[in-house]
Amino acid sequence: MLFWTVIFFTVNLMYLIRNPAEKAIIKLGELKIEEAEGKYLNEKQKKEMLNNSLVIFFVNLMDLGEFIYLINVLKTDVLKYPTIIVLILTISLFFRKSKLSGDLSTKETISEYREKLYKQNHSKRIIISLIYCSYYAYMFYILVF
Repeated sequence: MLFWTVIFFTVNLMYLIRNPAEKAIIKLGELKIEEAEGKYLNEKQKKEMLNNSLVIFFVNLMDLGEFIYLINVLKTDVLKYPTIIVLILTISLFFRKSKLSGDLSTKETISEYREKLYKQNHSKRIIISLIYCSYYAYMFYILVF
């Protein structure tokens, strides 16, 4: 349990500094726009699409691991309220709307899609990462002492 606490703390600290999934989503969105505009994707772009899809897959896998961790840590948490709050936050983040969904049939919808794709939400990302980092620091303290 302590090992996973350190791993998730480190991952969320990395998300605080830079979010690899955000860059992958933007690159995938741009490739999707190119494909919708009728441009031919070459081999390099297809490999880039595969690599970015793998990044998003592993981020989702890590989120699933965090969810399983939070369910298991409910047994060892003394206060239970921090774990329940972070568990609710995790569940709500699972059901957020994807930036990659949308209709790309007209120029207007493509521009709206691109606008939505590049819309930065740094403050929200920083606050969520700080909540997770402080939670994992709390769990590290609970598990060690």
